[in-house]
Amino acid sequence: EMKVIIDWVANHTAWDHHWTIDHPEFYEKDEDGNFKAPVEDWEDVIHLDYGNPDLWDAMIGDMQFWIDETGIDGFRCDMAHLVPTLFWNRARRDLDKIKPVYMLAESENFDLLEYAFDTIYNWKLMHAMNEVAAGNANSKKLGETISNEFKYLPKGASFMNFTSNHDENSWQGSAIERIHYFLEPLTVLTFLIPGMPLIYSGQEAGNYRRLKFFDKDEIEWKEDKMFGLFQKLIKIKKSITDPAEEPELRNIKTDAPDQVVAIALFKDEVKCLCLLNLSDKEVHFYVKCQNLNGQYRNLIDDDQQSYSCHNRFTLSACGYLVIG
Repeated sequence: EMKVIIDWVANHTAWDHHWTIDHPEFYEKDEDGNFKAPVEDWEDVIHLDYGNPDLWDAMIGDMQFWIDETGIDGFRCDMAHLVPTLFWNRARRDLDKIKPVYMLAESENFDLLEYAFDTIYNWKLMHAMNEVAAGNANSKKLGETISNEFKYLPKGASFMNFTSNHDENSWQGSAIERIHYFLEPLTVLTFLIPGMPLIYSGQEAGNYRRLKFFDKDEIEWKEDKMFGLFQKLIKIKKSITDPAEEPELRNIKTDAPDQVVAIALFKDEVKCLCLLNLSDKEVHFYVKCQNLNGQYRNLIDDDQQSYSCHNRFTLSACGYLVIG
């Protein structure tokens, strides 16, 4: 079932927002009484003042309009950590009175997950992937990042996992610029670990360039191998996701820790095993997983085969294997 959420920027507005005339008291001012930007180089927007309780009422009222009048299912909240968590908590309470909503925070702050939000951005994962691709970290470091992040995730909350987003694409480079030949295996990773995978605009159409941030910049929609991969990964994601009980994520040891990331999803037994070769050479290795024993299906190409902890696996450079 598809859900629709819209972007909500609660920290600032454009200079021509009607509140600048109708409610100038909603804004922070500089020492001369002028509107000011929230951050020094964000000169295209002006900062709202959450010290004013009337702003809280107005902001939540506008959010309620979109839920009540249009039937959308929630919000993706821009730079959510710049707005008081207490505001978000109240907003969530009031929105849920209309209907249960889904709230995504563009933030990595865990306190937002205590009540107001369902999902936060997994920035640490993306930065770790960039480091591996740049040769500044190895697969072992990436596996440790995954384990550490999920260790502190509150029950019922989730990460949004991604290789790119609008900021990263425009300012730091497209996914192919940053992670190069590792794009496919790292895309697989974002779908196989628990959470919500993000497909950024044009990734399914092979858009490998930076999109302009402030100007219209049309994506060329064309056939690309990533489209087929995304189709398969969405199907796999649906098959391994259980809303009632999220499978347990485990970082699996191998005898090639510097080259291979191995993660498994467990629910009584191995539900899914994902092996990624994050090196530019073919690698042969064993996985140290006693629970791996029996007939498994290659979830990418649909081939069935017997696997056990005694199997010697081979992955080509930048290759991957997903079985379940």
